[in-house]
Amino acid sequence: MDSGTVGITKVLELSWSQKSPTKKSRRTAYVGWAGGSAQAENAKDAAPVGRKDPVDRLEIDALYGRALGLSNGQTVDLTFFKEAVTGQSIHVEPLTADDWEILELHAGYLEEHLLRQIRVVYPGQILTVWVYQQTLIRLRVVSTSPTAKCVKLDVDAEVVVAPKTRRGPVLAPADIAPTAISADRSDGRKRPKRWVGRFDTRREFQKAMS
Repeated sequence: MDSGTVGITKVLELSWSQKSPTKKSRRTAYVGWAGGSAQAENAKDAAPVGRKDPVDRLEIDALYGRALGLSNGQTVDLTFFKEAVTGQSIHVEPLTADDWEILELHAGYLEEHLLRQIRVVYPGQILTVWVYQQTLIRLRVVSTSPTAKCVKLDVDAEVVVAPKTRRGPVLAPADIAPTAISADRSDGRKRPKRWVGRFDTRREFQKAMS
């Protein structure tokens, strides 16, 4: 189980309790599931007391799980989420300047393979995207269109990436446009572009299905 595979059929809602020094809170995450499972690897986990048959397990990538906020051995409640909508676009930003620089170098690869790794997203989520199965890029989901608890990325989805450079002038909030198109301001000056990268998922999906 991970954030997305090409053959995704279901969206799962994960929820768990998280303790802090001051309070106890409830966290929620959404993931895609293609229907597969794995059997327990040892006899202790294979069959609980009162059952003879091995128990199937849903597994999640360790780094992706940590990005969601899960810890090893965490008890998680799992339910099917039926309210997921198809996303038209999502806005993301690299978690660090290092992530941005790696993304710039491998933008073509991500455009080709993004849907193989990411198919379900929600605002505030930290995405973990592998480049050539060796280098990890982390992206934070800023917003989705339409606005929803979570959205599924499909063939027409657009992923818009904001830059995160190491140095540069600090822009006042009024100077930041929330879209990739420069809009005219009332004083006649052009707004700087906030969202600079776009991934077209159609090409990757066609290749994945061929």
